[in-house]
Order: sequence, then C-alpha cells, then structure tokens
Amino acid sequence: MAKLYPRYSNNAEQQNAAAFRYLDNMFTLDPKLGEIVSTMSSERLSQDFSTLWANAEKSTADNAIEVVEGFAALKPGLLYLKEILFDVYYDRAAAEFILANRSIDQARIDWVNDANVSVASLERSRQNAVDILQRSLNEYWSLIDNHPQAYATQLPHRDLQSARYLNGQGQHSPIFEGEALVVGYKDALLVYQMMNTLLEQQVHLSKLKAVYANTDTMQALAAEAQTLLNSVTSKATQLEQLLGSDAQVNAMLVTEQAKLNSLTMKLGSVIQWLKGEGNYLGLPDDFVLFLQGFKDKGNTVYDSFDAIKTLLKSSAYDVVPSAEKALQEAKNADKNYRYQRDQFRQTFANEQQALNNQLFKLLGCTVGQGDNLCASQTQAQRKGSLIAQQQQSIKAAKLGVERAQKARETIEGNITIEIERLEQEKQVHDAIDKIMVQFGQNELSLSQLLEAKRDGSSSGKAHVDISELLKQDDLDTLDDFVSEAGNVDLFEVQAALASLKEDLKDVSRDDAIKYTQTLAVLERATIRGLERGLLDVNSKARIKALMLELEAAEVDIAKSMSYLAYEVERLAGFTAEAERLIAQLGENQQQQADRYYANPVHYSVLTKEALNAELAFAELQEWMFYAVQALEYKWQEAFVVPDKGFNRASVFKIQTIPQLVEYFKALQRFDDIRNLRTSQEATDTLSVKKHIFGYVDKLRGKTMWYPALDGSGEMLTADEAFKAKLAQLTQRMGQDQWLTIEFSTVKELPRSNFFQGPVVADNDDLTCLVDAGTYLDKLDGIAINLQVSMDISGEEVTPAYLTYGGNNYMRSRTPGSLTDGETGIKDELVSYSTRFWDVSNGNFFAKDSYRQQMKANIMTDEESQSAFLNPTYAFKERSVAASGWRLSVKLGDRYGEIVDLEGLDDIELIIKHRYYSRNAETCGGGDSGPLILLR
Repeated sequence: MAKLYPRYSNNAEQQNAAAFRYLDNMFTLDPKLGEIVSTMSSERLSQDFSTLWANAEKSTADNAIEVVEGFAALKPGLLYLKEILFDVYYDRAAAEFILANRSIDQARIDWVNDANVSVASLERSRQNAVDILQRSLNEYWSLIDNHPQAYATQLPHRDLQSARYLNGQGQHSPIFEGEALVVGYKDALLVYQMMNTLLEQQVHLSKLKAVYANTDTMQALAAEAQTLLNSVTSKATQLEQLLGSDAQVNAMLVTEQAKLNSLTMKLGSVIQWLKGEGNYLGLPDDFVLFLQGFKDKGNTVYDSFDAIKTLLKSSAYDVVPSAEKALQEAKNADKNYRYQRDQFRQTFANEQQALNNQLFKLLGCTVGQGDNLCASQTQAQRKGSLIAQQQQSIKAAKLGVERAQKARETIEGNITIEIERLEQEKQVHDAIDKIMVQFGQNELSLSQLLEAKRDGSSSGKAHVDISELLKQDDLDTLDDFVSEAGNVDLFEVQAALASLKEDLKDVSRDDAIKYTQTLAVLERATIRGLERGLLDVNSKARIKALMLELEAAEVDIAKSMSYLAYEVERLAGFTAEAERLIAQLGENQQQQADRYYANPVHYSVLTKEALNAELAFAELQEWMFYAVQALEYKWQEAFVVPDKGFNRASVFKIQTIPQLVEYFKALQRFDDIRNLRTSQEATDTLSVKKHIFGYVDKLRGKTMWYPALDGSGEMLTADEAFKAKLAQLTQRMGQDQWLTIEFSTVKELPRSNFFQGPVVADNDDLTCLVDAGTYLDKLDGIAINLQVSMDISGEEVTPAYLTYGGNNYMRSRTPGSLTDGETGIKDELVSYSTRFWDVSNGNFFAKDSYRQQMKANIMTDEESQSAFLNPTYAFKERSVAASGWRLSVKLGDRYGEIVDLEGLDDIELIIKHRYYSRNAETCGGGDSGPLILLR
C-alpha cells in the first residue's frame, strides 16, 4: 500500500514515489494569501500533472491491481481485498480523468490566447483527451465485468472523501472538513462523469476534424463518432442495470445520467450533420430568419440579411463586438488566474448564473438557492420559453400537414369539376383519358398522371391521416411539462417525444425535393386534347394551373411531415438540455463551490471570462448561420469564397471568434458586390374569380358555362358560379358574416409579370428556352379591392384578414437541369417553409403563418378599381408564390350587411412586387437580335 498511497509510509522518498501521491500533493496553502491553491496553478501545460502521474505511476497501479486481483481470487471471502481493489481502480481512473482534463484545458487555453491557433493543434489536444478517457473507461470496465455482484453491493456505501493539502504546519489536512464530498456511489459517479466528458470531447473533436474534411471523410467521421457513442451508451445501459432502481435516490448520480442523455442527443445531432443531414442546431436546410419589421434609423429594412447585418453591429444587440470583447477579457483573465478557492468560487457562481440564463431561455424559469424550480414562473414566461414555443411549432407543423392534405382533396375535387364541365360542354365521355400532359419526351394522359401521383404518395405517409399517425395522448403530454405548482416533470415529456419520433421514423426528408423537381417540370409542360376542339385556351390554362396546385400540395405535405419530424427532434433536444441544466443546477446547490474545489477531478484553469467567451462564440456561430441563410435567400446564390474556404456549410466548421468575424466580413463583401444589380418593380392584379376559381365570363365572344356546385347538373354562367362559390364559403361567426377563401399563388398569372417562368421553344425539349423568366420575385405590398356593382352600405372599406402560409417558392438564378428520365428539373425551384419570427424571453421563435388585419376597399368606380389603397407590407421579402394563402372578408355585422354577395363581381389582390430577370436563354441566337427569334 505504501507504493500506492503516501499516508502508508513515513519515508519521504517513498512518499514522493507513491503512485497516488496526487491526492496529497495537488494542493497547498499559500502563506501570502492564506488560501488553499493548486500547486500547478502557475503552470499551464497538461504535462505538469505528469510530475504526479505518468507512465511509472500508472504501471505501479496496474501491477497493484493485478496482485490484488490474484489475492481476491484466492480469498474471495476477504471483503477488504475487494475494497482495496475498488479504491485502486477508482484512484487510477480519477488520475487519468485529471490528465484528460488537463489536455482539455490546454485546448481551451490555446483557443483563448492564440487567434491563429491551428486546427491541428486543437485537434491534438482534444484527441488526446478522448484517447485517455476511452482507454481509462475500458480499463475500468474490467472491474465491472469481473466483479459485477460485489460492485453493485458495495457501491451504495462508498463515499468520496476530500483531497488533502499541505497546511502551514507541514501536515496534510482535508480541504473540505467535517463530512464526505459524496455520500455513496462515488465509483459510479466518476464513471458517468468520464463518459459525459468523453461524449462532450467527441463533439468538439468531430467538429475540428470536419474543418478540412470532404464528403467521404465526413461520412467516416460520422461512423467514428457513432462507434464511440454506441460504446458509451452500451456501457451506460450495463451500468444502469447493475445499479438498479435504488441508485435513483442519489441526486448526483441522477444529475450525471441526465447529462449523459443530453450529451448523447448532442453528439447524435453532430453525427447527423456529418452525414449531411441538416445541422447540429436541429434546423432544416431551408431555414431563413426573416426579420419583417426591422427598422434602421426609422426606415424599414427590406431584406432580412441587411437587417441581420445591422442588428449584429448595432449597440443594442452588438453580437459581434460583444464576442470580440468577451474573448479579450478571457485573454486578460487567463494571464493572472490562479486555481485558488476564492477565484474558483467566482467562476463557480458565474457558471451557475450562466446555467440559469440558459434554463430561463428553455423553460422560462430559473433555480435559486432553496427555490423550487419554476415556482415563481409567470404564465407569460412559460409561454415565451423555447420549449413552450417548440411545442407550438409541433402543433403548427401538424396543422400544416392537415391543411395541405385538405388542400389536395379540394384540388382533386376541382379537377373533377373541370372534367365534368368539359364532358357536358363537349358532350364527350372519359375526358380525363383524352387530355394529355406532355413534358419533353414524356407524355401521359391526365388520368395516368393522377394515378401515378396517388401510387407515388401512397408508398410513404403522405396519405396517412395525421391525427391517426400521431397519438393524441402524446401531444397532450407536451402541454404539461410544468405543473401549476411549478414542478417540472420532463420524464413524461421525453417518453411522449420518443413515441412521436417512433411514429415519424419513416418520414422521408427527400420527398419534398422530388416533388419540387416535378413541380418545375410541370411548369414547362404542355396540355393538349386527343380530340379536336376538346380543349380551349381557358381549359388548358385551368388544367395546368390545377396540376401545379396539386403538385404544390404534395410538396406542402412532404415538407410539413418533414418539419414535424424536425420539430419533434428539436424539442427532444431542448428537453434533454433542460434536464441537464436542472440536474446540474441541483447538483451545484448540493455540492456548492467548496465541495467541488476539494475534488481533484474538477481541477481546471477555466476562468469565468473564458466560459463567457465560449458562450459568446456559440451565439455568434448561430447568428452567422442565420446570416448566411438570409444572404443566400436574398440573392438565390450559393455563398462561396474560394480563397478563404468559406461557404454555407463551413459556418459550423469554424472554431474561433476571429474566424467567425472574418466570415461575417466575407458575407458583407459578397452582398456589397451584388447590390450593384437593380430590381424591376411591378404591380399585378390577382383575380379571385379568374385566377383562383377559374371562372371566365367569355372566351372569344362565347359565353362560358360551369357545373353547379350542388351536383345537380345545372350549368351556370361564370358570374353565377362565382357567387355560388362565395355563398358556399361564407359563414356566420357570432353576429358577423365572413367570407373565407384559401388559395395558392404557385403559378403564373396570364399576361402579367407575376412569377414568370421560362419560355420553352420546343415542346419536345424542355431545356430549349428562349427566355429563362424571372427570379427573386418578392412581395412588397398588397391591397384588397372588392369590385361591387351594388353598394348597399355606403362604406368605403370593410375589415379583412390576409394570411400568408404554407410554403413559398423561389426560382434559382440560373435555369435548372433535367433529372434522369426527364420527370423533374433540379435546381430550378427552391421551396422554403413560411416562418414568421417574433421574440419572447430573449429568444426567437417562429410561426408557420402570419395573419395581417387589413381593410378591404369597396370599389364602385370602374376607373379606380385597380387603385392601391390601404395596403399591407407585412409580407415583404416573401416570394409572391406561396401555397397557403387565406383571405377573410367581413360581409356583415350586427348593424347589417356591408357587402352583398349578389353585388360582388370580383375580389382582387393588387400586388406590388419586385423581381430580377434571369436574362438567359439556352436555345436561340445568343445575345444579339430580338429576345424571341423568328425561325
């Protein structure tokens, strides 16, 4: 024993050679300060601990274990041999843990002090820590594998005593006196701490290794991280089974288990990112932070990137200057830091505050000394928390699926109505089989195309009733994460989330891309009838518009299902992180700073300023993600700076604050160059009667007829059909009467500049374009005009609501290319989720639609019917092409009718928008001569 522990020998030379002398020699009393300090606090290299623990000491401990194992095998009834064995295993693992932490400290010190620190240097330090922790855990596991029963039996009674320091009398005394640092389960606690640190370091290591990795290497890194994660979770499962339910009474053990759950999810997110699936913020690839109402010096900023750029540099938010300041403060603090009790207390208190700040964002509440968690939380704070908002996002995603599925049913019904109209008007049967849709070399009948779509969708979950797919009990559980008494029970929430994730496990993340490619090819398709005179110009346009709307609905369903899966995973991450924070705060309350200081495994040179710098880095990196997404949306171009190695994906590979600042400057330069371009402004009119419902009064002088909506077979004029449709969509809400219309604008408007697509020169070749159309077609303002022939109220306006939702679509800057089989066009249309952002508890949260209260203008004068009056600018910067519009207009109230349906001739949206010409052609005479060439 004297070879292991100094206290078993009176010989100074033998004491200084004892393997576990670090337990006595890591701390001493500073006579000037009168404080207990670390003997290593003036030195900063991880090798410093090698004066106390190196290969010789580890070899001594290894040999001791082998000897004691032999005696224990010969004398299994001698319990003290097992106790010695457990002590040696523990103290060896603790020494290795401290060694790994010194390597981690080295990486953090280099990160703070050296702006030009190489990724390779940081990687070496993190890799060294991972290697030490993996080796130590595997070595320690021999104890569990060889003595499982004794381990489980003795663990509850094994307390952790304080490390010792050399006092003024030259004697070794406990740093923390009077009681044990940890009562029971000290061995399991150390194992969990090591597993948690290992997972945390693998997160850092994977990010570092990804900096210069190509796609294949990223996949290899993902496999490497997954192997480590599997190893740790397997050990954790084995340990949990061995400990049994009695261990749950140990609060510190529960804390470490909560940390393990959180870090498992965090590393899982990084693995998904390495595989190319999203990012480790848990956000989808089309995520854009739209800042609709941001004002700079009193003027509303149009583009969200410009708003983010101003916001990050402004004195109000100053994310970039704050990060730079935090880094400088960390450098200054590191020069003078000593690991002594008073400074450790400050760092400990600062960490406690940082944890509470993070918890407040997640749950809207904090944990104070002696307080019950969330006991003083207000309802508003609870609703404003990230977890509460994320719950609403899940509900919104579910509603998005339901809305899109309902829209698809409506569109399919409208296609049926149009076919019936043609059959009655042309006196033909099976018209659906006689209408052909040609896209390039492919041609299908309308019936074949619709059947193929049903077959393609039915293979996934697009046709599944979402209410049946997701269990209502699980959704209800999400609402109850905080009780009225302020108690938090995240266990049930996590169980519900696990169930929801299981329900959504087969949801494809790629279906939306496939459907968007099909939407792009249908946009260039041609409609023709097999029988002469079967289709007129209006019928062709109507069928094509309905096909585009139907495909957009398919995209909506696929994206909403995908978002639902994303939102559930994101909430699972939030709850795991909240669980970790709650556990850590609770453990800190129990342990307090002096207890932590007396446990050598917590030894670290991390200052409170360094912690602040790391938090500032994480915040700045998140904002750079928002910025690059907004920049690419602004220009519909990929952000690439080859000489710097910067692109959108590289934002998560950057590892230092100076590099992020340089990345931000590159974003601004990229934007400044493109600001030389000029957009074209236009005002176009969207007619509900013609463009949404498809009712045209006359075509070439001939009156058009439409089947009645009641299925009676009666044929109506366009005006009669329009008013019948309005009556069907009108309902009473209390004493008010409202008309509500849902519609899509993912289509061109005839003879307008609205969302103009390519001009195809040859129907057999969809890539033969004489003009590529427009792109960056974004909204500016919208006004609502009610065209009436009979004024019954004398009012000039009536209340209305306009909602923008679903998904919106943008064209790429350059025309896309055909997919294999010519069934789609890739890189032509880009779909974005419609998210509207707000702030609560200092957090950004999103809603999937936004309803703007407006005034609808009652227009009686034909000369001013297209006037732009009482507009809204709430949807600025959004694409003109969106799939989830809803318009509600008040027709009457308790005082009487405001608008009479019989006198309502049309509803028009006057749309101001701005766009750029793609200014490209792939089939023609180049840049000389007229745009459309005669042949």
